[in-house]
Amino acid sequence: MKCGVPTSSHATTVIIHDATIRALLPVGRSANAIAAGYLGLISALLIPICGIALFFGHPGWNLLLHNLWMLSLLMLPAPLAFLFGILAIFDMRVNPEKHGMGRAVFAIICGALFTVVGVAIAIVVVYESTGIGK
Repeated sequence: MKCGVPTSSHATTVIIHDATIRALLPVGRSANAIAAGYLGLISALLIPICGIALFFGHPGWNLLLHNLWMLSLLMLPAPLAFLFGILAIFDMRVNPEKHGMGRAVFAIICGALFTVVGVAIAIVVVYESTGIGK
């Protein structure tokens, strides 16, 4: 028995191939899929909150959302989720031993949907702030 050498590789193989462990821990997942999943989740939570606050007119939120720099930062996770989801799918095709297709697909759907919603919110903010509709 040498120091630093595992005595059995069977334990790590069982952990990586166990679906329950993979569902709970990011073992054997593409790093792009993990990032894409979290970005998709953030965009799914952030963009609707901004839209609700904008359309129901809370004064503090309206001031925050009418600042286009702040609005662009709030919209940033959605297109990044879309990008990282696509990168994750390419990574999993190149490395078939990696998992995370569900996270990647979730990120692509949320990223595409909330990018469109975010752009619509930005158009409304620009339209209202320039006074074109008045």
